[in-house]
Amino acid sequence: MKKINPELKKIVIGMIKNYDVDSELLIGGCGTFDKETLLKEVENETEIGKEIALSQQKFIQDLINGKIYQLINR
Repeated sequence: MKKINPELKKIVIGMIKNYDVDSELLIGGCGTFDKETLLKEVENETEIGKEIALSQQKFIQDLINGKIYQLINR
């Protein structure tokens, strides 16, 4: 997988920085990651960091397209 788009990387890092200190993210097959580890993964553009960035990009796109709101209003 290629490098993370620099603008997306800034957005994802900003989003992660706003997580609660105790936040953890379970990534199937890879384990549980705390806030600091998530930041390092994205900053260093590891494979996990790239997957996190892609999932956040999809979430943002779904917000823009209204898909998230459609799911909430079911």
